[in-house]
This record gives sequence, structure tokens and C-alpha cells, in this order.
Amino acid sequence: MKQGGTTESLCPVCLAELEAKVIENRDEIYIEKECPQHGRFKTRHAWQDPFLYRNFAKLSSIRKDTFTDCTLDVTPRCNMECPFCFGVENFEEPGLEEISNKASGREQGMALLYGGEPTLRDDIADITRTIKERGLGVNLVTNGLNLDEELVCELEKAGLDRVQMQFDSIDDDINRKLRGKSFTSEKLRAINNLNETKINLTFFTVVFKENLGEIVKIVSLMAQYVRNPTTTILSPVSPETNSSDFQVNHVGNGEIFERLKEEFGIDKEDFVECTKFDIFLSNFLSKFGINRRSPAPCEALVYIYRGRGRVEKITNLLDIEKLTEVLKGASEKESKGNALLSVFRGILSENIVKRYEIIPEVFLSATRFFARTFLGGEDGRNPMKDFFGIIVNPSQDRYNYDKRFIDNCNLESDFNGEYISFCERNIRKARGIKKDNLNKDKILE
Repeated sequence: MKQGGTTESLCPVCLAELEAKVIENRDEIYIEKECPQHGRFKTRHAWQDPFLYRNFAKLSSIRKDTFTDCTLDVTPRCNMECPFCFGVENFEEPGLEEISNKASGREQGMALLYGGEPTLRDDIADITRTIKERGLGVNLVTNGLNLDEELVCELEKAGLDRVQMQFDSIDDDINRKLRGKSFTSEKLRAINNLNETKINLTFFTVVFKENLGEIVKIVSLMAQYVRNPTTTILSPVSPETNSSDFQVNHVGNGEIFERLKEEFGIDKEDFVECTKFDIFLSNFLSKFGINRRSPAPCEALVYIYRGRGRVEKITNLLDIEKLTEVLKGASEKESKGNALLSVFRGILSENIVKRYEIIPEVFLSATRFFARTFLGGEDGRNPMKDFFGIIVNPSQDRYNYDKRFIDNCNLESDFNGEYISFCERNIRKARGIKKDNLNKDKILE
């Protein structure tokens, strides 16, 4: 057993701030803490693997951007009754002016419209348009059931940038078990409708034991069927839920990494390399006043190439480690001109391309990306549509809360008039969770 230092955490019962030990034991990382009132708690760290824990702790400290996206709760209403939803509180639905005022308090970034189910609002297109007028991007977080052709057309005209659609399985037996309904046909219809627009699409998959085997199909669906893909987010079900079955259904992020390695050959090292590259890309672009959100400390990113009818990790095609060093060196140049020149020289001289047959696609995608980034405009479509990301997202919760990672979070949420990190918001919202599910030690047995 190795001592990995200390951090600040929470009592999972009363949410009191506690000093916690980080411990490496049997190739896993744990957080151990003791509340004077409620006793001792020991649980796996969000990054339960020592290799991932050490690397993502380092990566969280090299990000230079203070730029953050934010979530806005636009309605408590929903057309689903998912048993593991952590939206346990009710709130008064805000009016358009209130939402507009919250958006106007942010200078730039992406606003994620949350619920409930945002598409239940008749004015969701007006909300989108209003936020876009404030200079922010808009990401609609939805189950997709209401994304018919008419609404999708309205949202595109309003300037919607992205849809983040919940997608747990293409098997309706699994959907019924997890969410109580069959809706695969509705999801595919929504994807078809979005494919006729410029709107980019992200899948968000809550991973249980029941649908662990589905993640390969979901990644393949993104690769083969989505016209403007961005990311497939794979997130183990959070304990900040109402579900009494959490301890039975929970999977760790390690099982997700194992499944991706088995099917696609994606290693943990690939996630670390691509996440590091993405952070240094953001650092480089910030020299030019261009802000983009790099992965949060609890997000492991890998890039996927989907051209020529296959799914392949980008580290097979490009030397991402060398490319990262090029960006790192360019970011340290004083003048913008020298920084750009350094990037082009580095790309040409460092033998970054491993597979020369993909040079045309890489060159075209990179040209589109930099043209859109530096010049603006284009047609709104994803300039890197031959590539998309897979993110494994083990969220912070009241059990594994590590303040060092929370403090570096770059996804904020509005909570009672203040902006706090997204994970902290979920912890506060779920404070009324049933206390009989709080002993997470049982999950480890």
C-alpha cells in the first residue's frame, strides 16, 4: 500500500469538508476519509487506475485556459422517468429574460441547455437564438425524442451548434430495462433529421453493467451513421442518483477502457497522449485570443479516424506525442507569427504522419479547422468530420470528491445564482439522496 498524498474531500452524508488520504493499493487508487459524525469512508478514486490518476493529475495543472463552458437549467419538466437521474429537485421554470440575463453574464464559450428535457419548452428555439445573440455557442442536452424534422429545422435557423443526445443502447430490451421505454426508432429518426442540417452531434452514454457491451456499437454508430460527429461520451452511472440499484449496476471506468482496448485497440496511453495534445492545442490557440474548452480533469479523450469505412485510433496514423511537442514549443514563442511558423515547420520536419495514404484527408481537415478557427465563417459544419472523439468521463461525486480536480474543472453550472463546477452542482442538487445507499464500501467488495 502506497500513500499518494492528501487532498480535500467530503463526507458523503453531511457534505462536510474533510481531509482525505489518496492511497494506492493493489493497482487501484482510493480515497480514504473520516467524518467525526458519520464515520470512515473508503472508495475508489474517479481515476481508479494509478497510471491514469498520475497522468491526469499532471494534465489538470498544465491547462492555461480559464475559459469555461456552462450549463443552464431551462426546465424541470421531462418526458422520461429515468430511475438514475440526479435531477431530484424541482425548480420554477425560468423565463426567456432570466435565461438571457444568465447568458449575458458570460463573455464567451458554450452554453449547455439542461433540464429536465429542454425540448419540452415551446420557446427552445427562441432561447437558442437569444443566447447566440450574446456571443455564446449553444449545446442542446436532450434525450432526442422530440427532435422531429420541424423542430430540428427551427433550431438550425436559430443557430444551434450542437446536440448532445442521450444514447445508451440500440437494443430496446436494454433501453426498457434502463429507462423504462423503447425508443431506438425515435433516436434514429432524430439522427436522420440532424444529418440534414449543419448541427453537430454528440452521444452521451451512461454506462451500466447492462449496456457495457453496447458501447462498441454506439461508437460504430457514431462513426458510420452520423454526418457531423463530435464526441461519444462514456460515463459510468453516478452515485448521485435516485436509483436503489446503483450498487448492483455500477461499472468502473476501468471496465470501459478494457472494452475499448479489446475492440478497437485503444490503450490508456492513447487517451493520455490525445488529452495532452488537446490541452496544448487550446494553449496554443489562446495566444491568438481564440478560446476553446479543452478536456476537464475528469475527461479522458482519444481521437478516432472514421474515413474509408473503418474506426481507427488516430495514434496509429499520426505521432501525437511529436505533434504535442510542436504545439508546446510554438506556445512558448513570443510573437504570433513565429508561433504559427514554428507549427508549420514542426509538422513538416518531424515526420508526424505515420500512414501516408491519409495525408490528403488530414491536410484537408486541418486546413478547414484552421480556416474556421482563424478566419471564422465556413458553413457551420464540423471541419474535422472525418474525425471524432471518445471521452471516458468518470465524474466526481460525494464519495470520490477530490478538490484538486474540482478546482481545475472548466465546465461550470448555474446553481442558485452562482457558478460552480458541474460535478459540485450535481452533488448539491442530490443532497436529498436516500441515506441507505451511502455506504459505498459495499461496492468495492
